[in-house]
Amino acid sequence: MAQQTQQSPTPAQPPPTQPPTQQAQPAQPTQQQGTPQPAQSPARPGYYQFPQPAPPPAPPAPATPQYPKYYQYPQNPPPPPPPPRYVAPKPVVNEPLVHWHIDGGWSDPAGRTSDYLKDGYSVGLGFSVAPARGSPIDLRFDVNYDRNNATNRLIALNQNSSDSIDRGREEIWSGTLDLEMHLPLGGGTDLYFFGGGGAYNMTLTFGEPFYALGGFYGGYYCDPFQGFCGGGYGEVKAASHTLTKFGWNAGAGLQGPLGPGVKWFLEGRYNRVQEANGAVPLAFIPVTVGLRF
Repeated sequence: MAQQTQQSPTPAQPPPTQPPTQQAQPAQPTQQQGTPQPAQSPARPGYYQFPQPAPPPAPPAPATPQYPKYYQYPQNPPPPPPPPRYVAPKPVVNEPLVHWHIDGGWSDPAGRTSDYLKDGYSVGLGFSVAPARGSPIDLRFDVNYDRNNATNRLIALNQNSSDSIDRGREEIWSGTLDLEMHLPLGGGTDLYFFGGGGAYNMTLTFGEPFYALGGFYGGYYCDPFQGFCGGGYGEVKAASHTLTKFGWNAGAGLQGPLGPGVKWFLEGRYNRVQEANGAVPLAFIPVTVGLRF
């Protein structure tokens, strides 16, 4: 009876529990770290209360890309450029190979010719042929008529004591073949140069009747371009002398569009003919305005 009393505790005694100081020791490190403690239910007498685990920390937010402030995306980007394409040159199909022209203007003697002839006029016509469409070089043919009156000096050379010549003139018919080269200036306007040669038929005529070296039907005259003074014969009351020689010419001009298929031009041409050795050469410069079509 005595042993049973020692082994079995009396019902009035509660079960052994840990001191309160031992229950607070596991929670102290958590309070020092600054982690909030979850709410706990009040301790029940006679039971051990385990501390609640701290919730896991929230994952960090993903880092957003930071672009430089100076970079700006275009609101409306420009459209891409069109792909390159080959454009074939347009052939010149409207330009004819043959051009006709007419012109007229002033004829001015040059050099020593101005001592014997005055200013006159010039008219002409012709055509030009291109070897190919758009070619800058043409072959040009002209027929011109120039007329210049005689000066008082030339009239005095042909007067004598038996006549009264008071007028004279020089008429020149020429047919020339030239090579012409064009330099475009833009806008359909071009500058051109030409040169060549041909035949010049020159007729020197004096008015008023004369009665020397042959009577009424004869004539006495001096031609400074031929280097000759002598008698002549004719059935008119005038002395005349005709001569055909080879000569050369060179000139330049400017032309521009005037209408569909029509162009205007302004040009000057220097002509020179040597009629005889030692004589005064015949030189004159017509300045003309014309149309080319």
